[in-house]
Amino acid sequence: MGKMFGPGLAPAFLVPAALFIAACSTTPGDHNMLQRLNPDNLHPPVGQSLIVVSSYRRTAYFTANPLDAEGNLVGGSDFLRQNEQVLKNIQIALDTLGVDHTHIIQMTGYVVNYDPAYHGPLIAEALAGNPPDYEYPATMLMGVESLARPDMLFEVGLIIGLD
Repeated sequence: MGKMFGPGLAPAFLVPAALFIAACSTTPGDHNMLQRLNPDNLHPPVGQSLIVVSSYRRTAYFTANPLDAEGNLVGGSDFLRQNEQVLKNIQIALDTLGVDHTHIIQMTGYVVNYDPAYHGPLIAEALAGNPPDYEYPATMLMGVESLARPDMLFEVGLIIGLD
């Protein structure tokens, strides 16, 4: 099966973008390339930065889904197993690009049949483990009716700064 998770990534990844961030290592990256702003006159951020200004000249765009290298769905109808594969694919993409999670500018999570009563507590629990000064990317979570394949339950879109 190979390496399931890269350094600093916990196998307890449960729900979209916010939980991916919570599962990542908090090792500082090249913070001078991203300026994260949370103005006092906007709502308090929860698991996100409200504004991220990037000084990167090049960016990469990646969609992580629960498919293995052969294009097979991993996890069947098991939401948690699909999330594990999404996390694995994100780590593969970051490794391929030669960067870590601190280069992620924006994350958008898409969850089929998102239920705040079910997913909300999982997100809150995961975020509670981060230090108060953790720097999040701009993050958005969207509940959707379906994804490109009817058996996929979760997908994440990333914008990654390169240089």
